[in-house]
Amino acid sequence: MGIALPKFLLNMDGASGGIMLLGIVGLCILFPLMIAVIYLSRSSKYTGNYVMHQTLSTYYYFMKPSLAPSKVMDVFIKAAEYMEMPVRRSDDEPLQKLFVAVRSELNLDLKNIRTEQAKFWKQHPSLVKMELLIQAHLTRESFALTPALVKDYRHMLELAPRLLEELVKIALLPRSPNGFGWLRPAIGVVELSQSIIQ
Repeated sequence: MGIALPKFLLNMDGASGGIMLLGIVGLCILFPLMIAVIYLSRSSKYTGNYVMHQTLSTYYYFMKPSLAPSKVMDVFIKAAEYMEMPVRRSDDEPLQKLFVAVRSELNLDLKNIRTEQAKFWKQHPSLVKMELLIQAHLTRESFALTPALVKDYRHMLELAPRLLEELVKIALLPRSPNGFGWLRPAIGVVELSQSIIQ
């Protein structure tokens, strides 16, 4: 039994040796090296808990000792993972309806409701979408989501436990000479975590 190989590969006059050498180098060395470089470049963006380094730096920047528990949501949705969520033109109308349904839960000043609404919609589109999806989850309005928004909603819920865990760690980082973290924002994160997971 034999293997059918092209004649030029089996020709040992010296010309086929170069082709075989190039094939072996390409297949056995360059291809695995290229896969390793791609893998390492992508994995270098993430920590051991599969949270982006950019998310951790954002959380660290916005975490303050005076952060009220009601403002923890504003810090939580600024995760780089959530900022990468696609915002489609077809999401505009469902998000408007969702905004009407969860408007009372958003931290909007009722005295200046028009300017507060305008300010809310001027945020980054991904921030608006994530905040509305989280509020839909917390108020149990998620049944009214379109199929495209349901996909984003599920992805948001998959990422939430890891992000909340990292947010708690950042709130509890020792920042004083005695090695104490900040209790007030940590309590807010735990309350938000409890609300999202339940």
